[in-house]
Amino acid sequence: MEQTEPWLEAANHIPQLLQEWNGLEIEIKELYAVRKNKEALIPMKKGIELLLTFVFWSNGLPVGKLGEIDDDSLSIKPVNFIERVQFLMQRPNLYPSFIQLCELFSEQEKQYSKFLAIQEAKRK
Repeated sequence: MEQTEPWLEAANHIPQLLQEWNGLEIEIKELYAVRKNKEALIPMKKGIELLLTFVFWSNGLPVGKLGEIDDDSLSIKPVNFIERVQFLMQRPNLYPSFIQLCELFSEQEKQYSKFLAIQEAKRK
């Protein structure tokens, strides 16, 4: 059986990851709307996991531990990524963390789209 390495084929796997995030974002938003912060913890942790996967795969890397990387090893990432993710991990069930998670996804999508556009321009 061939082992897959999705970070090496990120363009094929990231759309699926973003689709999963879009569904999860709706679920989390509904939980916060009815003040179910405790129930939002597990989906928030899944959202953080998806974000980390998105950022690492965008950079062509397997998902690693945040403590083992520095900002320089990730060229495609939101501003102050490490600090912002650490905030999320310390307070995953707070509503401001959800807002931060949404912003990080949005920023990463923009960074990744920019990267893809530059790669496409280089091929021409």
